[in-house]
Amino acid sequence: MGFVVNLVFSAVLAYLLSLVYAQYGHALSNRKMFARNFVMITMTTMLIITIVKASLALSLGLVGALSIVRFRAAIKEPEELAYLFLAIGIGLGFGADQ
Repeated sequence: MGFVVNLVFSAVLAYLLSLVYAQYGHALSNRKMFARNFVMITMTTMLIITIVKASLALSLGLVGALSIVRFRAAIKEPEELAYLFLAIGIGLGFGADQ
């Protein structure tokens, strides 16, 4: 039950974050297209942290996997990166039941 509640709350907060970014962001690229990724990034981060938080072996495996696979998004402005970190932070918080 707690997992579903956290998943819903993280999706709602990520959606609100995407609305704020699409409305008030100053990036020159297409903000609406970029903002659509926030919900998926947040929910995926929350799911991964929920799975990994109980196992040291899984967390070490995740670190190894992330060292091989790099996130290669074309970040044109620091503002985009800041919003991505906010989305990931929301997912981390809800995944860790914080």
